[in-house]
Amino acid sequence: MLLIVGVFFFVFLINHLWTKRDQYRLSWKLNGPAMLPLIGTLEIAQGLSNEDAIELLKRSADYSSPIKVWLGPNMYIVLTKPEHVEIILSAPECFSRSSDYNFLKPALGDGLLSLDASKWKLHRKLINSTFNLKILKSFVPIFNKEFKMMISQISKIAGKYPIDLNEYIEPVTLDIVCQTTMGMQLNNQNNQDLAFVDAIKNALNIIMKRNLNVILWSDVLFRMSSYFKTAQRSSEVCYSFVNKILQKKKEEFKESLIDSSEHQGSRKPMVFIDLVMKLLMTDKQFTEKEVIGEINTIIATGFETTATTTINCILAMAMFPECQEMIYEEIKSLKWNKDDDVQYEDMSKFEYLDRFIKETLRFIPTIPFITRTTSASLQIEKYEIPKGVTILIILSTLLKDKESWGPIANQFDPNRFLPENITKVHRYAYIPFSTGPRNCIGIKYANIFLKTILIHLVGNFKFKTELRMSDLRYEASVSAKLINKPMVYVEKRID
Repeated sequence: MLLIVGVFFFVFLINHLWTKRDQYRLSWKLNGPAMLPLIGTLEIAQGLSNEDAIELLKRSADYSSPIKVWLGPNMYIVLTKPEHVEIILSAPECFSRSSDYNFLKPALGDGLLSLDASKWKLHRKLINSTFNLKILKSFVPIFNKEFKMMISQISKIAGKYPIDLNEYIEPVTLDIVCQTTMGMQLNNQNNQDLAFVDAIKNALNIIMKRNLNVILWSDVLFRMSSYFKTAQRSSEVCYSFVNKILQKKKEEFKESLIDSSEHQGSRKPMVFIDLVMKLLMTDKQFTEKEVIGEINTIIATGFETTATTTINCILAMAMFPECQEMIYEEIKSLKWNKDDDVQYEDMSKFEYLDRFIKETLRFIPTIPFITRTTSASLQIEKYEIPKGVTILIILSTLLKDKESWGPIANQFDPNRFLPENITKVHRYAYIPFSTGPRNCIGIKYANIFLKTILIHLVGNFKFKTELRMSDLRYEASVSAKLINKPMVYVEKRID
């Protein structure tokens, strides 16, 4: 019996080495940690926690790009230099995301985040119009209304005790994402029903655990693990939440068709849910399964990344009070008062705030990495990257690369984004939400959201914290999630 097993393993190993011979040839030439065939890079062979993954990504700075890393039998090419990143994100051979994103499908379905290249192109083309500037500007009154409600709630406890930012930022973010994309008012700020939020967090956390543990790649072994039931429950909550929205919107869409003739010639721009309903029920370009996947994806990723970035910005203000006061002085200089709404037309005037947000995204990246898979071979310097290799772009290293950002790359300085400074930086050295054809569809949405909420917050409060950057611990998910509770002291501004 042992002989049969030994022969089987030997045949399997030879087949693996032959099938991936081009990858192994390249691997021998590249920098990177020690590895063994099938087992992979030794320091991650037994699997990584989500927190360990963030620390491992940081250690990519110890090697010269491009870098080899093997996760079990799969090779990853790690890039940390903007010149290399430009080649990948500009190349038609690297349009597809890696197969790692397939683990998203049980929880979120088929959406923009996980679709293969051909389907992604069609879906992105159809959905793009729901994020045009005219529609985004129409969201600003919703932002103002919800942020004022949040300000009112924080005011009740300001000066009394430290607050956990999650308790205020997550509900308002989910409320706004659902209002602006689904046309649904959840009122989570008042009822604090965050079952969907918890389900999304659990689902994304387990998805990353599967990615980092070769044993859990197998559906059979994953079903036998302790994670499966939690993942299943989380998925059920997500799908139930989205299905309720979908069924309600289908009824509303049917009713709207009855009197649509009365509104011909005066059509208003379609927000996300209106468009996908039309694509499902009138144009027949989406199936119900595809609509559920897109709704799940837009809510989950929109909520997760926007809330994470907002919390990072508030923590950065609290840790760097001189920056916080610069933002406040800019707000005062532009004659904005506490009870005012933020106007879209004024946002470009908040130049220091814009630099601060960009520096926060550089210093504390919301997205830990970007992946692509090569559909054909291509060249990076003297190395030929074969077909079928996953490319891993490490943002925490790229965004602090001293060759791009200078000797003080590890210092927080919003003025590095002054026009005279940023023009000296390689354009692919700053890609906090990716770039190129497959960039994040919600970049402009997030920017308007962040400026609006930070103007309201800094215009009303001072933030302080005992946390320091060295205290912050993150774990890998769709975003780099803070493990620590983001505790801050809040004081009302009296001037």
